[in-house]
Amino acid sequence: MNKLSLLISPVIQFLKTNYVNIIAGVILIAIFCFVFYVTTNSLKKLKTIIFSSYPFDLFFPQGGAWSIGYFFIVIIALGLLIFLLAKGDFYLKPA
Repeated sequence: MNKLSLLISPVIQFLKTNYVNIIAGVILIAIFCFVFYVTTNSLKKLKTIIFSSYPFDLFFPQGGAWSIGYFFIVIIALGLLIFLLAKGDFYLKPA
């Protein structure tokens, strides 16, 4: 029984000290899952007969080259934004 309490006590201590971060993480994951669910449902409802030139199938893109390009553009833009915020010292702090 003593070995079990030695294993569980650090976990409980970790949860006590980081419960706010854990709750925030769970909420963010729930929001991302909800947005993904809404997005996939809206893609399922597209009428592909009307929009024959629209590059989506019922669920996923037909060709991967354009989506990979947009993915890299978004990653580069976000990386550049983070880099500029870090270099420009734009942190939330008092003036």
